[in-house]
Amino acid sequence: QGVLARPKWVTKYPKLGNDSPRRRSDGGEKPQREQRSSMWLFRRFNSTVTNSNEMIDHYSKISLLGKALKLCQQLNWRENMYHPLTKRFKSTSIPRVTLAAIDKALKDSGPVTLRILKDYDEEGEGNWGDLEFDTIWANKAGLQHWGLQTLEQLVEFSDQRGTKKARFVHYILEACNNLALEELDAQPTRHMYYHYGSEVGVKKEANILILQVSPLLVQVDDKVFYG
Repeated sequence: QGVLARPKWVTKYPKLGNDSPRRRSDGGEKPQREQRSSMWLFRRFNSTVTNSNEMIDHYSKISLLGKALKLCQQLNWRENMYHPLTKRFKSTSIPRVTLAAIDKALKDSGPVTLRILKDYDEEGEGNWGDLEFDTIWANKAGLQHWGLQTLEQLVEFSDQRGTKKARFVHYILEACNNLALEELDAQPTRHMYYHYGSEVGVKKEANILILQVSPLLVQVDDKVFYG
């Protein structure tokens, strides 16, 4: 609804055909019949990917990510660059950016953290809420938000938090991942949470803040990941 309402130009891949098994809530997989559209076949041989003017305008209104999209209107992504999971999004409306563009556009913005999915086993058990993301980038404001100084500290903090993940964190991750990876709906989502201050070890009076999660495909070195 409102500014996050799904634009008319947003597209999804038609019902997870190709090589993307649908994951059941019990952790199993439902086999899918091979289906390839003419658009899919065309895109396999076209290494140029684009972010449309409509998408850039939309994200410029609702997300800091719009600044990075303006630097990535056209990208040359070869077929062998794609992480297996990202192939689900070949014909889906999802932001496509580079890590360099994110760093250039968002290093001085409000709090932003970039997390990507490197390890993914299609045969593995579990549901979408159990996927483990790697934190690979955060701007200064993103580090200060948690009272930290370096990315290494944030990674360690995230790992510690992951071992005793609160139920609400699990629910948010499960909802976001299910929406993007199962339904192929890459629209940003917003979630309310309580923030108890940025001073490590000191629990202050909580503030109610809004977390915005924006699914994307991001090039890191010579590989394209889902994040």
